[in-house]
Amino acid sequence: MTRRNPLILLLCLLTAFACQQPVALHAQSPVVPPQSSSNTENTNTPTATVEQLVNRLNSPVFSIRQAASAALMKLDESHGESLRNARSTSTGEVALRLSRVLDALSTRWFQQHLTSLEDQPTTDNADAFVDWFRFQSLAQNNDDALQLFPQLLHSEPALFTARQYQPDTLSALLESRATAFAALCNGREDQPFPANSAMALMLIASDPNVRLLRATSTAISSCLDDPRFHQLVEHGVHAPLVRNLLATWFERPGISPDRPLMFATQHRLDSGRPLAVRVLQSQPRGARGFHALMCLAALNSQQDLPLIESLLDAPSPIWPPKNAPSIPGPDNRQLASTWQVQLGDAALLAALHLRNAIATFPDLKPIPSDVTLYRLDSIGFESEELRKKARTAYKSGFPSAAVPTPGDPNRLPQ
Repeated sequence: MTRRNPLILLLCLLTAFACQQPVALHAQSPVVPPQSSSNTENTNTPTATVEQLVNRLNSPVFSIRQAASAALMKLDESHGESLRNARSTSTGEVALRLSRVLDALSTRWFQQHLTSLEDQPTTDNADAFVDWFRFQSLAQNNDDALQLFPQLLHSEPALFTARQYQPDTLSALLESRATAFAALCNGREDQPFPANSAMALMLIASDPNVRLLRATSTAISSCLDDPRFHQLVEHGVHAPLVRNLLATWFERPGISPDRPLMFATQHRLDSGRPLAVRVLQSQPRGARGFHALMCLAALNSQQDLPLIESLLDAPSPIWPPKNAPSIPGPDNRQLASTWQVQLGDAALLAALHLRNAIATFPDLKPIPSDVTLYRLDSIGFESEELRKKARTAYKSGFPSAAVPTPGDPNRLPQ
């Protein structure tokens, strides 16, 4: 047997170890998968919840945020409430992304329902809209309602979309749209009147659950000054529906009542009575009480005569306006500088009108008006002596006249 040199054997072992070392080191190194593969895990899968997707909107990785937004955009309207709740508790970029997602989804959902209603105008498809039931009851005819309702939806799509899916944004949007609508109520006969917008605004805003901001009601009621709207009420194809919408608008708590009262007086709308009674029961000041009294007189509301007579001694001044530089006389009539109209004067005239007894009071010379029944500046007295004389004569001639509560002549019976 040949004897091997120990030195040579040692060198062979060292060489073999050196050749295998890189292989061993490589096998022990951890495997690092690509960043994009692990970070987008399950983002677009149906199993990802809205909460998980919303959480991913807060990821520091842009691609994750983008993928989460894309996944949210695929949700159906059953997730609307979850998205609204998430937006209300979010801030910064997350809130901004959720607002964009909700805007896009709401518009898509609304258009899908509107398309279905137009393709198949049935009550089942109309039931998808919040305001359908109220509109249906106002139209009093399903055929008319199904014909007109899509037109209203088309006229104010942003409003109805917010009403349906983002009610927290409705009040601000309603104010904005009402202001824009008021600018179109300019009475120009060479321009079409936005009738569908008028009905849509009244339909939504007449719901007492909808909060009205600042001058929203005044802006909506601006159509009552437009002669084109008057034509719709008197001679329009859908005049009964418009009148019913007006009735719901007049009943809306908190609206500015002056224009509605004058409109009801001018067109003899019975729907003006509840509003007039409500105004008089609120201890009115200024011309508002006058408009309410004239409305009841124009409607020949005999049942409200006791309410009107309870205001005979109300001393609240309603004309001339405060700080008025001068007092113009009606029809060139020269008025004394002491001429004043009090709420009790308007009540006296309204009561005499209802009793058909104005001619028996020669000192009263009210001037008729197409808008307010009688001109406000024509129903007063030059002195307290003449005023007292007229009131005493009325109470003597009609002993059943209500006696105001002592100590508070403006207080009305409950």
